[in-house]
Amino acid sequence: MKEIVLFALAFSIVNATLEEMLWRGTLLPVLAGQVSWLYALVVTSLAFGLHHIALGIPFWPALGFSIGGFFFAIVKWRSESLFPPILWHFIINLLMVFSGFILPY
Repeated sequence: MKEIVLFALAFSIVNATLEEMLWRGTLLPVLAGQVSWLYALVVTSLAFGLHHIALGIPFWPALGFSIGGFFFAIVKWRSESLFPPILWHFIINLLMVFSGFILPY
């Protein structure tokens, strides 16, 4: 059990931080500087889901990840900070590990 808890914490911290820095911290504001914020939000959210398909996640869960990306982008926009979406992403990752969706082996 200790190994699963350590894996869940390490995976969730690293994954949430890096994905949010990339998707909502870099790509979303860069694209929003070129097009409308709503268009940038939709495109990066869909791309977030497609990215997970490329990682081997089936279509329907990846569609859910796109919805999550939309949620994270709204949280980032409303809070004007990257910390709240990182925290939400961290919590969701923990739940996915403990539910068995993401396994350490």
